[in-house]
Amino acid sequence: MSKTIKGLKPSFTNALFVIICITAGLGLAGFSHDLKAGRKGLTLDGHLGIYRHNLDHLSTTSIPGTGTPVAPLGECLFCKNVPAKSPLHCSSCTAYACKECFADYKKHKGSNLTCPQCDKSIVSATTQSSESTNHDDEVDFYLKAPEDTIEAHEVRYTLMNGWSESLGSIDVLCDNEGCSWTVKYGNGEGKNSYKQHVAECEYQDIDCPQGCGAQVTRNSLDIHSDICGKASVSCTECKGSILRDEMEQHCSSNDCKVQKAAQLLGRISLDSSDIYTVMKEVLTVQNELVTSMHNQIQGLEAEKTKLIARVDDQARQLHLSSSLAHWEGGQFISINLHGEPGTPLPKLPKVYYSEPFLIDGNIHGTARLVLAIIYHGSGELSLDPPHTADVYMLGDQALLDRVTEQQESVEVELVFLSPSREDAIPPAFMTLHLNRSNYQMTADAPNTGQISKPGFYPMSYSNHSRYKQWLMADEHIRSRAASVFVKNRKSGSHSQDHLAVTPAAGLSLRYKSSPVTVLPSALHLLIDQKDIFNGGQITYPLLIDERKYMMSVEADLASHIRIKFQYMGAPDDRPDVVYGKMQATTINNGIPFTDPPLSINLNTEHVLLGKLRGDQPFSQVVFIFKSMGSDNRLGLTEIAQDDRPLSAAHQNSNIQLKSMLLEMQGNFQQREQMQDRRIDRRDERLHQFLRAQHKHHNLPFGSAGTNPDAKTIQWTIPEMQLCMDSKLQKFSTTTARLGNMDYWLDFVRQDDSMYGMFLRAAPKSWHTEGQPSFFNKLSFTFQQNPQTERSINVGNPGFIHDSNTWRGIIDRGHGWQRLIGVSADSARIVTDAEGKLVVQLQFVKEQRPAGRRRIIRGVVEDERSLLINP
Repeated sequence: MSKTIKGLKPSFTNALFVIICITAGLGLAGFSHDLKAGRKGLTLDGHLGIYRHNLDHLSTTSIPGTGTPVAPLGECLFCKNVPAKSPLHCSSCTAYACKECFADYKKHKGSNLTCPQCDKSIVSATTQSSESTNHDDEVDFYLKAPEDTIEAHEVRYTLMNGWSESLGSIDVLCDNEGCSWTVKYGNGEGKNSYKQHVAECEYQDIDCPQGCGAQVTRNSLDIHSDICGKASVSCTECKGSILRDEMEQHCSSNDCKVQKAAQLLGRISLDSSDIYTVMKEVLTVQNELVTSMHNQIQGLEAEKTKLIARVDDQARQLHLSSSLAHWEGGQFISINLHGEPGTPLPKLPKVYYSEPFLIDGNIHGTARLVLAIIYHGSGELSLDPPHTADVYMLGDQALLDRVTEQQESVEVELVFLSPSREDAIPPAFMTLHLNRSNYQMTADAPNTGQISKPGFYPMSYSNHSRYKQWLMADEHIRSRAASVFVKNRKSGSHSQDHLAVTPAAGLSLRYKSSPVTVLPSALHLLIDQKDIFNGGQITYPLLIDERKYMMSVEADLASHIRIKFQYMGAPDDRPDVVYGKMQATTINNGIPFTDPPLSINLNTEHVLLGKLRGDQPFSQVVFIFKSMGSDNRLGLTEIAQDDRPLSAAHQNSNIQLKSMLLEMQGNFQQREQMQDRRIDRRDERLHQFLRAQHKHHNLPFGSAGTNPDAKTIQWTIPEMQLCMDSKLQKFSTTTARLGNMDYWLDFVRQDDSMYGMFLRAAPKSWHTEGQPSFFNKLSFTFQQNPQTERSINVGNPGFIHDSNTWRGIIDRGHGWQRLIGVSADSARIVTDAEGKLVVQLQFVKEQRPAGRRRIIRGVVEDERSLLINP
């Protein structure tokens, strides 16, 4: 059973967004097959599986050298491939159609068929011929019988005879740049010959055999080996075999110098005429080797010095941390003695300040204070003079007024910890009683930004010999490690109703002091919620009415902190019901907020403390204990140090103390990492917000500008890098309108480092859904550094439907996979230094150049520039 204080009840708002997309129009994309173009611009025929010339104007009527008449070669009107089997052809024009394509056309159009090329009505189609008597129900149909006469506007589609002989005259070409290999298709042998040729072609790209990752043509391996970083070369100094990439590092290493010296010594013989020259070279190499080793030794000595200093600092921190076990319930204040160890002390007086900290007054709440140590100059440094240094307490003017006008008293106990090892001066302590004693005003001091009108309280060390030794000990001053442990002492009739010392922001994270104070009639607990919700916990044994209990503090899910007391004695000794009366105070930005008291049954209940929000999420809890039916408080007692493990945070930080040596070795790196984590958390919150907004609102990004005269659209996307760092799966730009079409860009995440970019278009109205006629090429320019250009050949609309590329732009987008990278390591295109991407799209109308034909070996060949088929 649990009871809750200030629990946060999360609320959730569920938003349901329903988008209904209605699409209309005819899709004939199923009729066509994509035709790819090779590196030389050759057409890859999807049916034959070969690279070939464009056959639009090749009209072969006989097999070369034989005079045997054959069918004219041509491409299917629908799929643009050369049919692998006899096609259907129009009786009026030169249109060809594969059986499969014609069957799809018939299925879509029904009986109302027209020839796509001559636009005449098709009254019949048959797959029967003198070469084949098979009947195909998916193709064959008759609106007019074969013996009936057809009109001028009517045509028949019949099967072409002699087609297999025509295929034999097609040239099979090699697609590798620079290769002129060719062979006739024949009955399909050309396709097999092509596969064998590619495996041996000197112009074929292959991976570098040395493993450098480059791709080179087979005939340029020798040239590549002269620059390959993974190729072995001979060192000019020691003549050893070294990888080219490692040569520079090898030549500057001691290994190279040693090998060179060994080779020079090997040249010496008793009758050598050049012994003097060789010995001179040997001495030169030896001097270089000695210098190099000397530099390395100096570097190692410097590193050793740093490690020794770091270990000394670790030992000091361990000693200071272990000292805290004797002084629970306060906070660890480090005096700000700036400077490297061994720095000469100031000859003139100088003041050193602590971090601000909070204590509780007896009546009127919290006071913020700062410790100050004034040194009177190193010329008087000695343990004998009585006034070589003084300690002052810097306080808020409001506290000074309370002390003087309202006669309030505040007591603070200072414990002076030795930063040395175990054999050094033991800790000393003194009690400072703040009352109406004299004080002097001073100007603003460092670390007092939140203290208005500060004043100094002088703290004389009087006859405390240990304090005097601590204050003036040369090792403490020179090590810049003077430290004070502040503990709040209570007095007066209100002492039992107030809390213990509250650490200022960050101190409890830096110094793991105990958050538990056991007073004779009250238990004080300070909770750092950030530490608890990050997996930390507090366990503390104590005696309640002479019986042993274990208090535990830990996170309960992600919204509450659970405080529980468990009886640790024998079952027979279990007491009657014990009630704990709890009062919780939370500190937010230095302002305390107190909840009403709450009673719990220790045998059956525990407390749930609600999670706080704010810059200083600390909670203070005070427990008093009573037995059932009594108003008298039960006494609380600390368990002897020898009979219990390290208390509270000490128990949990015991592992921290053991691992502190390792942690302190990377102390300076941890500070940098802490700052990086803060930045990462800030960026992650921004990314989460961006993902949530994009998910629920489908936000378009960037701005778009159009130039109708130049037929260009320019998208500017300042948030490009932010969207990619946020790992949005898909996001789009603002829509731009040119003509009767709307255009935008889609960016799709393919992995953690790359995004693809795809152009999308949508018609403004139903009657403008076709491909615009004022362009057949899309040119993209990425205005980053360096500027990059890419293009898409859209092609012209076909006789029945738009080009395949245009239909892809309309239906799902068309562009490039893995185009834009999150970082410059793996990207082809990246954003600029500000994370912005600028993309310009230009609509281009390319004209097919005129050409002429020439005759080579009896074959008519087109000399026009070959274009990629749409």
